[in-house]
Amino acid sequence: MEPRRVALAVILMAAVLIVTPLLFPTPPAPPRVVGKDSSATVAAVRAPAAGAALPGMAAVADPAQAAADSAAAAIPVDTATVSTPLAVFRTTNAGAALIGAELLKYQQLTDGGRGRSGTVELALRKDPLLRYRLVVPGDTIALQGVRFRRAEDPGTTGQVVRYEAMVRGRALSITYRFLPDSYRVNVAAAVEGAPARSYLVVSLPSAFRSSEADTTEDHNHLAYAYKVERKGAEGVAFRSLDPGERKLDKGPITWAVAKNKYFLVGVLSPNGAPGFAEVGFTGGVRTGKEVTRGEGQVVMPLAKGGVSFEVYAGPQEFMRLAAMGREFETANPYGGWMQGMIQPFATIVIRLLLWMKGALGLPYGWLLVIFGVLVRVVLWPLNQKAMRSQMQLQR
Repeated sequence: MEPRRVALAVILMAAVLIVTPLLFPTPPAPPRVVGKDSSATVAAVRAPAAGAALPGMAAVADPAQAAADSAAAAIPVDTATVSTPLAVFRTTNAGAALIGAELLKYQQLTDGGRGRSGTVELALRKDPLLRYRLVVPGDTIALQGVRFRRAEDPGTTGQVVRYEAMVRGRALSITYRFLPDSYRVNVAAAVEGAPARSYLVVSLPSAFRSSEADTTEDHNHLAYAYKVERKGAEGVAFRSLDPGERKLDKGPITWAVAKNKYFLVGVLSPNGAPGFAEVGFTGGVRTGKEVTRGEGQVVMPLAKGGVSFEVYAGPQEFMRLAAMGREFETANPYGGWMQGMIQPFATIVIRLLLWMKGALGLPYGWLLVIFGVLVRVVLWPLNQKAMRSQMQLQR
């Protein structure tokens, strides 16, 4: 190439690099948000915590509320323990939160799997499984700062825990009903005189106490999952979100869960009731290579001042999850963007293996060997035809 042409080419490229940014400036980058646009509901959820004034609003002293807060502060922190044949649940009057679930049928593995020490506990210390915020127009109240009084419901047999408090001049109650022979809990919240567009925000577990000998493998399975009505379930791994990155999805939401490798804690909309308004997830702070924390919340509208939902805190047993209905067994979604084809096939395989387990009573290792042989037998005609075609090509 001639020197003149080389010089002309260099000049033209430099002109393009300099002039293009001037003609087409790069717009400022918006905040990083994954999923659908946030609604006014989630904007309200991100409002200041309990007692803080919203930007542009002056805090107004309320003598009655100040007196109520002073009386609540005098209430000591109390923990209620409810035992069922399968689990031991713990709640606290500090925020009426669910702070523990011990699964009596499962042993915690220690010492590299060579020993066992106690039963599985899902909650980390000082890390509730479920906590709440109350959202009313112009204010968001974090209930963990509220001391509730534990009330006794007449006619109950110790399987019901009811908390009551005055919050911003409104009577609020949260009631837990623990179902025997089950990992289920029915929860109901009521706010006296709640205005329109009020919500209860339920925060899912931010972390789990690992009960596995291989904690790294357990942490790799940490994830949230949720289901929008008339759609398949979606999973959000803890490690898939950068710190502070958000993923939002609008309802109606049928259920949402937080899970590790073998256990999960989820909230479900009651059968036949409208779904939840919104679900949101935020990447947690990372202190190392392993991602062990996240933030998940479910926004529930207060219809006529109340809302009810179901809680499942237990093992990922397929038949138990299927018995819950609402396609809760898909809390472990398979297949990604091909879920519509892969999930039904995976469900068939799981049901077949469970049927073989019940019929033959063999360990799962032998069941997998038998299942593999059966698959080879069923596919033998196709494999034989493919082998013959390959041999003909080689010839």
